Amino acid sequence: MAKPDYEIVIVGAGPAGLSTALHLQRLQPELLPATLVLEKVSHPRTKLCGGGLSWRAERVLRNLSLELAIPSFPVHEAHFVFRGQTIRFQVKDMLRITRRDVFDAALADAARSRGVKLQENTPVLGWKRQGEYILVHTPEGELTTRVLVGADGANGTVRLGMGLPEKPRVSRLMEILTPADDQTLPEYRNNTVVFDFSWVPNGVQGYYWDFPSYVKGRPFMNRGVFDSRVVPQLPKGALKDSLMAALEQRGISLNQHSLEGHPERWFDPSATYSQPQVLLAGDAAGIEPLMGEGIAYALQYGEVVSQALADAWRSEDFRFVDYRERLLKHSVGRSLTLKTRLAHFAYGGLRWSPVMRLSWMIVNLVFRLSLIKMHRFNYFWTR
Repeated sequence: MAKPDYEIVIVGAGPAGLSTALHLQRLQPELLPATLVLEKVSHPRTKLCGGGLSWRAERVLRNLSLELAIPSFPVHEAHFVFRGQTIRFQVKDMLRITRRDVFDAALADAARSRGVKLQENTPVLGWKRQGEYILVHTPEGELTTRVLVGADGANGTVRLGMGLPEKPRVSRLMEILTPADDQTLPEYRNNTVVFDFSWVPNGVQGYYWDFPSYVKGRPFMNRGVFDSRVVPQLPKGALKDSLMAALEQRGISLNQHSLEGHPERWFDPSATYSQPQVLLAGDAAGIEPLMGEGIAYALQYGEVVSQALADAWRSEDFRFVDYRERLLKHSVGRSLTLKTRLAHFAYGGLRWSPVMRLSWMIVNLVFRLSLIKMHRFNYFWTR
């Protein structure tokens, strides 16, 4: 049979897809000319997200020797709010806030500069197995590949084509941008982000957020609500009503702003993440449902996928039967598994007063441990 058009086709040029290509370029550079990344639109493209870059994200970028020249807002303080109680954490540079369209575009430019073939404005319409290869359908025609990587989001085409009979794992997000005065707002003056869990007892399995953010040099507040739905048997909270209530507390009318929403998929350690010749990464596989952190984990998926790809070519075994095991043993899988379990406990427990205090303590303990890891990372990197 003739050779495929590409050995590897990665669908989705977000952090997971581009991280996979960039890690592959380091692990097995001879595969890079035979690797293609497809993106349905062109960068910079809209992507709803809080835009927080944590120490996990910074570690992956530094391991790839990437210094992305992007505007960002440094965060030195985080407020966790629940039923009138606020717990404050003060750590210099605990994270930074950027805009996803800017971050993703900069990552795409970095990938191109290292030889990654990125084809934009090319949505994948579907795919099927054809002999020993996979046939990928696009508006420009069909192409064949030996391996297909799905990094195209929670409801992406690659995952859909796998026909996985799984329980629902889709989280919900809504957000708005409001003009801000960076000279007077305390979040700007004190470099603060806010996570408000007050709507968990009303059925929102997550939090409302306030993130300072600059859009094309102008100050805005990125405000939104994240509902993980990690305990799907519980009734759904009224997400829009909760957002409206949170905004009203801050003197903001939702009707005066453009509301946008999108789905995410939370991680389940027992789920299916591969089939012969097909791998899932990033949001297509699942993010952590405790805080909904997406960028860092998407970047980390690239470490696992690229290693699985490199080993497959060495062994000429493209079944990927051990991919889930690889994922769970990797630090990204261990962290995702832990946070999924904690989210089940926290967002189930915070609804009922007997375990409410313990759940609240656990949420804050996890954040404290993350700050300790961040300190260790920053310390050893700067030495």
